[in-house]
Amino acid sequence: MLLDEAFIDYAPQESLVSLAATKSHLIVLRSLTKFYAMPGLRIGYAVCNANMACRIREQVGPWSVSTVALEAGRAALAEDEFGAESCRINASVREEFAGALRSIGLEVLPSAANFLLAKLPHGSGGDLQSSLESERILIRRCDSFHGLSDEFIRLAVRSSSENERLVSLIEKWLKGDDCD
Repeated sequence: MLLDEAFIDYAPQESLVSLAATKSHLIVLRSLTKFYAMPGLRIGYAVCNANMACRIREQVGPWSVSTVALEAGRAALAEDEFGAESCRINASVREEFAGALRSIGLEVLPSAANFLLAKLPHGSGGDLQSSLESERILIRRCDSFHGLSDEFIRLAVRSSSENERLVSLIEKWLKGDDCD
């Protein structure tokens, strides 16, 4: 089983890293690109038992990570205070954002990450996505996820002012006034 823990920094108590080190059937992937905002560097790691690690090492090239990415990763992992402060700020802004979305009629599911899964009271995520593109705002439609329909959208938690702007535009769209 391959488990992607790219967003686990927001809920470290849920991690299965310690279990992966002892179980032959579990590999946990961790990424530094999401939490530490380093998408272009493509750095992360896998945790698994020793036998699986040997098998994986045989398949990986000798220069699988650039020197720049390696140094950025080391620096990021050494910043404990950054992680704690980021989680604290994200939790506060996320709850404010979720409340604002609920106030305009969206159903918002619980989240520990830096994004929210919400269900529109009417209309489609595709139509909302198209409308918001003219405002240079991208949202994630969720109809490609098993069990979710086009009524579901994923929204990134941004700054309070950016979140307020998005809530205002969604509210306007819900009332029938397109963002265009």
